[in-house]
Amino acid sequence: MTNLIEQLDSIQSRRKFPNWKPKAPSGKWLPDMTDDQKETLRRMLDFVDLEVAVGNWITSNDADTEEKVQSIVERNQKDELKHDEVLRYLREYTSYRKQDERPDSIVKAWQEQKPSFSLAFALEMGVFMTILPWINKHGDLYCSQVSNWISDDEVVHVRTNSLLSKAYKQSLSKRHFQLVKDTLSYIFEPLGDEY
Repeated sequence: MTNLIEQLDSIQSRRKFPNWKPKAPSGKWLPDMTDDQKETLRRMLDFVDLEVAVGNWITSNDADTEEKVQSIVERNQKDELKHDEVLRYLREYTSYRKQDERPDSIVKAWQEQKPSFSLAFALEMGVFMTILPWINKHGDLYCSQVSNWISDDEVVHVRTNSLLSKAYKQSLSKRHFQLVKDTLSYIFEPLGDEY
């Protein structure tokens, strides 16, 4: 267990922005994006509620974690609350309007899974680490800043959850892979072959 904690501490120490705080944008959104790209960004923002959910999965799963491991997990959970807050600022900034009921069923399917480090890993590695670089590439300065803040945390979360999944023998399932596929297919549908 000592070796596991040392590895977890090492992962945590690699944060570039350990104390960032959610900040609302100061200007107006003037997107340099195609209509399909704007729709793709809107679809990404349909999944903001999964930020808090993933934090709950890592703290409420049935792994018998010792106190030091639990404190690291709780640190990562607090990150998710910051992500939720700053992504809601991003929703306001981009004049987000929900336009489709399909993501509701996808979110529900994620939330129906048994909480585990492997489930969190699937969502963060499969979905978040796919959409964040896209936001950074296609968004404006504020979008890029939000992406960089969250990405820095997510690298830590992905490595942590991968390690804990192995330590507590929690495997990825076919359903996890299917959920990642369903989520990304919906998000990037407007781009067609461009993505």
